[in-house]
Amino acid sequence: MRRFLPALLLAALMLVGGLASPAGAHPMSTSAVLLDIGDDRVEGEVQLPIDRLAIAVHRDLTRDSVLAADRAFLKRYVARHISAVGENGTPWAVTLGTASVRTIDGAAHLVHPLTIRPPDGHVTDFDLRYDVVVEELLTHRVIVTVRYDFDRGILKADDASTLGVFDWDTRSLKVPAGEGSWTRGFATTAGLGIEHIGEGADHLLFLLMLLIPAPLVATGAGGTPPLRRRGAASSAWSTSSPRSPWATHSPWRWRPPE
Repeated sequence: MRRFLPALLLAALMLVGGLASPAGAHPMSTSAVLLDIGDDRVEGEVQLPIDRLAIAVHRDLTRDSVLAADRAFLKRYVARHISAVGENGTPWAVTLGTASVRTIDGAAHLVHPLTIRPPDGHVTDFDLRYDVVVEELLTHRVIVTVRYDFDRGILKADDASTLGVFDWDTRSLKVPAGEGSWTRGFATTAGLGIEHIGEGADHLLFLLMLLIPAPLVATGAGGTPPLRRRGAASSAWSTSSPRSPWATHSPWRWRPPE
């Protein structure tokens, strides 16, 4: 019997490993908080996996119910578990927008737009306090990401910065919204502009509009009016083109009325 004991143990380990591998291939869904830092407010969204949310609130939630019968209840629940406090300890206003359902990484998520406003209208460093779902689920994780911050040069998805993770033990994170400078953001925008110029014919045309007047100025030909018109035309393109980095990333870019 002792002769067969090692073989039996090996077979048992292989069986356990085979049963565990499918579970390992499907990790539990995580929540996410995405932040867009502005001068007078912080916007973004909260992404909550519906299956994890259902366990946390002890309700049988579906894609349909979270936007119907359970909608008001869930909005109140989420709002109760998110807060923000400024450096001087003053609470900031946190509001949630109209929820929607989105499939993220193959799982249905309840997504709430998020707006955080300081009382004086000036965004600085602040503490974000959050325990949605993690107050009930020990193993749940919430990834917090700064998606946009002009002053820190975070202007596109590739630049997004992971701020930290909320879990059972960590329910407060400092958001460095007061760091960086306008010059850093402008320098990043200029770098993006160089990338955009090489992406297509319209951008090359813009570059030509800037280069053609140079020899005319050097020789005195063409005069000031044509140069001024070219400058006006190129400026109009740079501020109005939907693909222009200035129109996309400028802190003075147009916002739709609220």
